[in-house]
Amino acid sequence: MGLFDFIKKKLFGKTKKAEDSKKISEKKKETKKVSKVSKKPVKSIKKAKKETFKIKSPEKEKVEKKGIFTQIKDAILPSKKVKEEAPKSVSKSLKKSKEDKVDETLKTDKGVKKRLTPKKKDTLEKEEEVVEKEEEVAKKEEEVVEEEEEVVEKEEEVVEKEEEVVEKEEVVVEKEEEVAEKEEVVVEKEEEVAEKEEEVAEKEEVVVEKEEVVAEKEEEVAEKEEVVAEKEEEVAEKEEEVAEEEEEEEEEAIKKGLEKTKKSFFAKLKSAVLGKSKIDSDVLDDLEEILITSDVGVDTTVKIIDRIEERVSEDKYSSVSELNQILKEEIVKILAENSSDLEAFDVSEDTVPYVILVVGVNGVGKTTTIGKLASQFKDGGLKVVVGAADTFRAAAVDQIKMWGDRVGVDVVSHGMNTDPASVAYDTVKKAVEEKYDIVIIDTAGRLHTKLNLMNELSKIKRVIQKFKPEAPHEVMLILDGSTGQNAFVQAEEFIKATDVNSITITKLDGTAKGGVVIGITDQFKIPIKYIGVGEKVGDLKLFHKGEFVNSFFD
Repeated sequence: MGLFDFIKKKLFGKTKKAEDSKKISEKKKETKKVSKVSKKPVKSIKKAKKETFKIKSPEKEKVEKKGIFTQIKDAILPSKKVKEEAPKSVSKSLKKSKEDKVDETLKTDKGVKKRLTPKKKDTLEKEEEVVEKEEEVAKKEEEVVEEEEEVVEKEEEVVEKEEEVVEKEEVVVEKEEEVAEKEEVVVEKEEEVAEKEEEVAEKEEVVVEKEEVVAEKEEEVAEKEEVVAEKEEEVAEKEEEVAEEEEEEEEEAIKKGLEKTKKSFFAKLKSAVLGKSKIDSDVLDDLEEILITSDVGVDTTVKIIDRIEERVSEDKYSSVSELNQILKEEIVKILAENSSDLEAFDVSEDTVPYVILVVGVNGVGKTTTIGKLASQFKDGGLKVVVGAADTFRAAAVDQIKMWGDRVGVDVVSHGMNTDPASVAYDTVKKAVEEKYDIVIIDTAGRLHTKLNLMNELSKIKRVIQKFKPEAPHEVMLILDGSTGQNAFVQAEEFIKATDVNSITITKLDGTAKGGVVIGITDQFKIPIKYIGVGEKVGDLKLFHKGEFVNSFFD
């Protein structure tokens, strides 16, 4: 019977005892031959059988308590033991029976030989032959036992190999189980990956949808941007048109403001050159008189005439028709030599608050100019405060307050007959603490002949500098263009008393003596910043020499 058939029988309820009993029954058959000769060997065989069963029975109990593979091992090992013990016991009993047989024979030989008959002798010889044959049979049985022992050893080797195979199979089964577990883990991970891929795919679909929406919105935005760009272009064009219109309006306003001066000047000039074809000494003499009467100033007039004479001498064929152009060019040169075009005030972080001290004689339009300046600054997005330091003129403080309410700027006032320096001090203090951009301080009108009043301007400057050491940033002198030569005198005295660094000429719209602008610029070398050509807020214009000359001659 093979190993796996044996294992199969063990698994289906076959006991080791049954197999051993089968083997013993086979041994019984073998020993029956021996039992015919002697009873003792038979008894020894029975005894061997009992010993065999004694060895097997405790192993049966152990088999029931162990696992399947351990049961198989235990089921095989006892069979080896039985096979070893059973043949040995049988061989011993056979040997013993032979020895007893021989001893018994020897004992009886001596006493019996004498008494034996010939027949008995023959019988005895036959028995001896039987004994010899039995001995031969015993030897053969020993050889069979030895062969069986070799078979048992070989079966043990086979069992060991089968055990190794079983152990390897167990290892393979365990590894297969591990592989199966790993495969399950891999399957789970693959499922998780598949789920994540599905989620990613869904998210990608959402992203694609969003991108499509974004693309659509971008297209819409692009379309809107195009529309906006078109509108911006339209706005830019309109702004340019507005700027051109404003420039034209400003030019028209300047032309309108200088209209009286222009008419008077050119009317006189026209009569001076009437009937003449060339620029001669008579024409130049008449031109000199016209310039002086237009309040250009004597020194400035002489300078202009000298330059025209020089040009005429170089070109002897200069006609009267060219006189206007020659005069215009020379006036522009004089203005360019003595002043540059000024822009609005340079208000930066370093200069904030920018302090402007306004000075001038009575009635030149200081308060009105301050109100117009405050309005322009406010429209430009600047924070403005005005100090009502003209505390001597009646209703001057109320006039400043009225302008403040009109244009929407703050006013600092202490009332009438108070210290002007104190008002200036509080105004600058408020501007510094509350971060104003522009400070405009009105001062009392004073005659240039009153030295004590002129000295008061120096006091105001010292007080202002306690809060702003570099203040005032600008001292603006206001001159009345209608006063003519008197404006030159006023400018001279105020420039001596304080550091005037800009000039504003007002009331040019009401006089025919607009030439004062040219003379003051040339004589004092101080730039003219503003000119007043009307009563409106917008009629206070930044002075540009080109626009002024063009308005004067065109």
